[in-house]
Amino acid sequence: MSDRKIGVLICSCKNRISSRLQKLDSIKEFCSCHPNISFMKIVDELCMEPGLLKKLKGQVDGVLVVLRCTNQKYIAKWKDVLESTGIPIFACEFVDIEKLPLKTDDQTDKYVKLLINAYTAKILAGWEVAREAEPVGIVKMFESIDKPVVNRREFLKMSLKLGKYEEVPVINTKNCIAASSNCQICVDSCSTRALIKKDGKICLKEDRCIKCGWCTVSCPFNCIQIPSFTGPAGLALLENLADVIELNDDFSLIISCAAGCEKINKISPDLIKKHALFIVQVPSLASISYLHLIRAVELGFNRIILLCPESNCPRQKALGKWEPMFSFIKQLLEANGVNCPLQLEKTHNKRDIEQFFYLLKPASRSNSRIKTPIELDPKENDCRLKFVQSLNNLIKTGIKKNKYYDSPLPFYCISINPEQCSMCGSCWEKCPCQAITMEETFQGNIIKFNYIKCIGCGTCIYNCAENAIVIDKKLDLGNLFEELNVVLKIDELIKCKGCPKIIGTRSFIEKVKQDLINKGWLNNVEKIYYCSDCQVMELEHEMLKGIFDKDIHIYRR
Repeated sequence: MSDRKIGVLICSCKNRISSRLQKLDSIKEFCSCHPNISFMKIVDELCMEPGLLKKLKGQVDGVLVVLRCTNQKYIAKWKDVLESTGIPIFACEFVDIEKLPLKTDDQTDKYVKLLINAYTAKILAGWEVAREAEPVGIVKMFESIDKPVVNRREFLKMSLKLGKYEEVPVINTKNCIAASSNCQICVDSCSTRALIKKDGKICLKEDRCIKCGWCTVSCPFNCIQIPSFTGPAGLALLENLADVIELNDDFSLIISCAAGCEKINKISPDLIKKHALFIVQVPSLASISYLHLIRAVELGFNRIILLCPESNCPRQKALGKWEPMFSFIKQLLEANGVNCPLQLEKTHNKRDIEQFFYLLKPASRSNSRIKTPIELDPKENDCRLKFVQSLNNLIKTGIKKNKYYDSPLPFYCISINPEQCSMCGSCWEKCPCQAITMEETFQGNIIKFNYIKCIGCGTCIYNCAENAIVIDKKLDLGNLFEELNVVLKIDELIKCKGCPKIIGTRSFIEKVKQDLINKGWLNNVEKIYYCSDCQVMELEHEMLKGIFDKDIHIYRR
């Protein structure tokens, strides 16, 4: 349980919210009993008195505002005020209850309590990253990696407000393995080349970044996060929103970016309520990870619509990389007998969005409802492991031994050429995820491979001098669910010809033998099959034989 404290403000909107909430006292009591809510107040018109937010300075670590409008101008003003309080901007949430999917009006209070609990959990889960977010201002503009973002002439034309908070990814260099390995998965995934690897560190060119969030999905260790929607924060929000299903089993989600949510909010509330949809805003659809998708299905939401509202958006490049992953997960679940509620919709104007909702058919009931809390450890490769657990929970009747080649999901298989491999140890010693290990047994040395741990960084290939390793991108459900360590190679132990001492593995001895032959040292080939003690004794034997010109029998221990 986090010890961070959240302040809750309910904007009454000229008593329009108060008239809908039947029992305000019960909501106050709920907030007072919540272990992470230390401040709660109902305000008549927050848009008319934004200075009230200044009173929260030093009292809370985050702010949750419950209101009945989505006026972006007022929200921008409130964020400006919050910026002066020292509260992280991305630790503030604004929840609109105008379009709550209610079956009866007397459920409003219960809905609001569940929403307060869900968004409080989201703020707490993403607070650490929100604290690290910095405004894009003078420092970032003149300390760009290659060249400044602005020159002096452009700088003089700028407004007085030099800092602006944007959804720029935050990089956690402490947990990043780029310095100790060949990993640059995030760099390769970035469609605008905003990420580069320099001196073993991942650096961000903010002038190139389009804030799509695809790098956060690509990073296997959650070292890159969008401050407004981190991986743990997204999971916390989904898991707590799933509690609403107990009130309304038709409860569904519609997820979109800021532009999409703005267009949805212009639609008649009756259309949203008709399909029991709750609007969730994300930085971009590309910031929704494969774990978020599979977890949303596992939690049992009746329908999960992901709406892309613009065709000319610069984030379309990232969406083009994200969409195959989405489609593959949907097809994988449906092929294994799972009723998948995921739906991707691309509509580019208000009329198309309205028509989409008019033509939307009732969703079939979800056949899953598994609500076991998931917590991600940023120091471990947990995202992949939790995905496997959720997928295993969902796929019960399907075939769990299928293999999918060229899968868009980040799972990889490694094979080793036994004739080329010399068991030098460079692969398992350099592997940053311990996906490749070596086990010593009485039969010999065994190289094992853990399918779940491998992230496909290529460090093993980079360090293999014999070019004996090949990596294939493949989703193998058999290895995925059984969590077995696959044996890549078994190397026999070789004993000395003169004594029972072990001198090495067959691969290593054969490699040394081949090197001696290539160099023309044929007289030394036979010596490599003896241990160092026996080699010394053999050398003494030859020296004495040359001196006394007769055989000297040497007794070995």
